[in-house]
Amino acid sequence: GDGILVATPCGSTAYNLSAGGAILPLDVPLIALTPICPFRPRRMESALLDSNDVVCITNVGPEEKRPVHVSYDNAQLPKPARNIEIRVSDRVGVLLLDTSTEHRIFMERFKHDRNDGS
Repeated sequence: GDGILVATPCGSTAYNLSAGGAILPLDVPLIALTPICPFRPRRMESALLDSNDVVCITNVGPEEKRPVHVSYDNAQLPKPARNIEIRVSDRVGVLLLDTSTEHRIFMERFKHDRNDGS
């Protein structure tokens, strides 16, 4: 069904690009608002918003017929939502990289060697 993706510059290079949105440079104070499989209007394009803007989404239809599900950072809210408010957090996180052998082997499967003649 229809969906909408809200992405920060850090998240814009994967999901947002795949949904037809822009890649945002890491140092720009913007968030991307990108439709996912829009029904109407079919050619709805991504929008860039100031990082201080707040995105508010309200389910105006009957919840049992058209539930709104919320997913973020590999998590999903357990129940459909009626009102959603999205804003950029002022909290800072730390990115940890997995350098384990299993992870490196997995990543090597997707490595493309330009010297292999193909």
